[in-house]
Amino acid sequence: MHQEPIQPAITFLNLTGDITITWDSANESTMLGLIEQKMKEGFSFFVLKPRALAILGKKKVRAESIGDVARAGSALIPDCEFHRMMAKLELHDSAVQTVVAAGQASLTRPIITLAGDTVKRAQSAAEVLRNQTVAVRPVVGG
Repeated sequence: MHQEPIQPAITFLNLTGDITITWDSANESTMLGLIEQKMKEGFSFFVLKPRALAILGKKKVRAESIGDVARAGSALIPDCEFHRMMAKLELHDSAVQTVVAAGQASLTRPIITLAGDTVKRAQSAAEVLRNQTVAVRPVVGG
């Protein structure tokens, strides 16, 4: 039985909200650098149980309610809303915004569904690069 490879992804739990990004093999070196930078900043990455990211193949219809969006699992937004979201991302996490704006990573729907999805804490940037993960900011005192 042939198993499809898992699409690597990172959901950043930071001040921008839950931003999930994916990338392709051509951008792995850029992503490796970003992950290493975030680890040096104190971020912790937790490997999740693999999930298929259903981001392709959806029929586009106009939503009449928030329930329509919830059932569809995703929505297209106007460019002005995307730019507002990218500005917020730049304000709170310019490193992630840079790779998304450069087309080296793509925003996608969040991959987290249950707290029990965590398998372990990643030990290296290379491990994060191969898995679906959650990145958590370092705990700081105030």
